[in-house]
Amino acid sequence: MKRMLMIVLVMLNSVIVFAQNSNYDFVDLGLSSGTLWATCNVGANHPWEYGNYFAWGETQPKSNYHWTTYKYSCNGQYDVLTKYCNISKQGCNNNTDNLQVLQSSDDAATINMGKIWHIPTVAQWKELIENCTWQWTDNYQEKGVAGIIARSKKYTDRHIFLPAAGDYTDHHFGVGTSCYYWSSSLYEISNPMACLFKYIHSEKVYNDFNKALIFEYYRFLGYSVRAVSNNNSTASINFLSPTTSSSTTYNLRAGIKSDTKITNVSVSVNNARGISPIINNGYDFEINQNVNLTYGNNTITISVTNSSGTTSKSFDVYVKNNTQKPPQQTEKRVALVIGNSNYKNVGTLKNPVNDATDIAAKLQVLGFDVTLKTNLTHYNFETTLKNFKNKASSSDIAILYYAGHGMEIDGINYLIPTDAPINDDDQLKYKSVNANYALDVISGAKKKIIILDACRNNPSSRSILHGGLGVMSATNAFFAYSTSPGKTAPDGAGRNSPYTSALLSALTYKNLTLPQLFQKVSQIVTSKNSSQIPWTSSSLVEDVILNK
Repeated sequence: MKRMLMIVLVMLNSVIVFAQNSNYDFVDLGLSSGTLWATCNVGANHPWEYGNYFAWGETQPKSNYHWTTYKYSCNGQYDVLTKYCNISKQGCNNNTDNLQVLQSSDDAATINMGKIWHIPTVAQWKELIENCTWQWTDNYQEKGVAGIIARSKKYTDRHIFLPAAGDYTDHHFGVGTSCYYWSSSLYEISNPMACLFKYIHSEKVYNDFNKALIFEYYRFLGYSVRAVSNNNSTASINFLSPTTSSSTTYNLRAGIKSDTKITNVSVSVNNARGISPIINNGYDFEINQNVNLTYGNNTITISVTNSSGTTSKSFDVYVKNNTQKPPQQTEKRVALVIGNSNYKNVGTLKNPVNDATDIAAKLQVLGFDVTLKTNLTHYNFETTLKNFKNKASSSDIAILYYAGHGMEIDGINYLIPTDAPINDDDQLKYKSVNANYALDVISGAKKKIIILDACRNNPSSRSILHGGLGVMSATNAFFAYSTSPGKTAPDGAGRNSPYTSALLSALTYKNLTLPQLFQKVSQIVTSKNSSQIPWTSSSLVEDVILNK
């Protein structure tokens, strides 16, 4: 059964929602080994279909099952074997190989269904027998097919159906009354035989559990195969498109790999919805669709659901606005903009990367030479500051904008890298960035502006990051904080934090001095949340206007 696609297209603005219908389904019966059982036989498309018949160790069906046609028979001889033999008198030329279980190259389930599937071992069949109730039916799901229902004792709403397909030599035998299913295990006492699951129905012992048993029979016979898997992994997602663009029309490409059936794929572009086709191109599936982005940072999130669960992965794409030229400035303006979202030892913050990217785009329009950095580790954070120092030293105005976690420890503010240890104050101090050092980086600028949208409140965190920042000071500098000293600020439910959203809005107004600009920011923030009070302090001796 080859993979087929059924694509469900849901147009809601610009997400991509579709479902894939095929691969091979499995049922989790709650077995302690974690074994997952396929819902249908190898060669079947539905649980009630018989599927194909296989000799033990052969991977393709045939029309005649006999010793003379058996792949591992030595010159067609009865009980003389070329492979899977540990008894010398039964080996071809007395050779033995001591193989007890089918290799993957000889496993009909693996070859026909994929690498995660295999024929059950005897141990897996025994586990199924012991952990299920067994009920015979003559008309499974009203399809007119007889067989046995194995229902999980742990999850009584889950079961598999084993159709009574009988066996096959050069004709069918026992169809409708007998269930024979190969195991992958060799019968040690007599190598011409292999172990199988057997269930034969008769009215005299109707529904007798003891009829489900492990039996051994000749390898050359054609029996059914029901596959199992121990793979329970979610899908992997690989972004194939560039992370920058000069156009708002963007070709989105991503590859998806999954070892099990994909049941749903969705792609959101800045939380909006749309459509996309899927094509097969070396990955299990590939998304290839033009989508509309906005200038600045855009977040694309791909979610894939397979039989093992849902995995999501987000990617940021920055669109440069080449049509909007920055105003001519007589003064040298530089800005270092940092946003940390993906913390390793504390819950991820949704918005700082968005905040930093959007502020960087806005400052670029206002004539700043912007350095944008996101998700910095401790080493990368300090390296970035060091590299920016020379650029800031010869500037007229230098801005340091930071969005992410931050807090005050022993009277000193610290900006938290993404890899900082979060459970101990002492460790945190030495693995975080002293905000005074960050201030020193721009100390050579004539006018210094520090904007800290930090001390984010993270309700899911159990770390010590629950305090705010203290007030800082420096000569000829302006400090802006997202909230009052010692308090925390919300990360926000939208694309940006409430503070940065207000700052982006206020920056659209021309000819505002810094006090006027941040007074407007405060008005916007407090109008929506009276408990968050932005804070400023200043030692500037001249007015600074960012949007002239």
